[in-house]
Amino acid sequence: MRWTWLYLRSRGVPASAGTGVGLVVTVCALWSAFARPRDVDFPLVLLVVVLLVSAVCATLAGPDDALDRTAAKPWKPLRLVHLLSAYAVMMAPLLLTRVTAGRFGPVAEVARDAGGLLGLTALGAVLIGAHRAWLPPLLWTLPALYFSASGGSSERAATRALTWMVQPIGDRPAAIMAAALAVAGLVAYALRGTPLRPASDPAPA
Repeated sequence: MRWTWLYLRSRGVPASAGTGVGLVVTVCALWSAFARPRDVDFPLVLLVVVLLVSAVCATLAGPDDALDRTAAKPWKPLRLVHLLSAYAVMMAPLLLTRVTAGRFGPVAEVARDAGGLLGLTALGAVLIGAHRAWLPPLLWTLPALYFSASGGSSERAATRALTWMVQPIGDRPAAIMAAALAVAGLVAYALRGTPLRPASDPAPA
């Protein structure tokens, strides 16, 4: 138990979880106070999910890159559990809003997008480092939101796959893309972890 707590503290998990819960509570409270419909607009829900996965980024690497590559601990299963737990911690406050005056939903779309964006974040952590892993989900989501807000729609499967996070839950190309990103990120992060940081790059707080 002591080692688990030290691990969580070294990764900044308590701060990250607190930030995520605070974000959801704040958005839910503001929506309840100033908006008429009970359901939060989905573009805002999606942006909150992006911010939640961004908060996870800091937890994907420890303060000592070399330590994460020693054989002293089973790092591969630990990284797998870490990412799955991060998904559960992200989803918990979002699901709890279903009984409040400001609901985040639809649940299936939120679950799909959270999984796909977290997988994309994990891929970013593997390829460009945990401290930059927030860039891929943000840079993919914003154009998709703009395309959706401008009234863009397409029957082409490729376009629907590229804008997967704004497609309805029954869309097959969107589901395949989200699942592929989630699985790829989970496997890549579990097997490889994050790259060694150059000496000029700061360690996570």
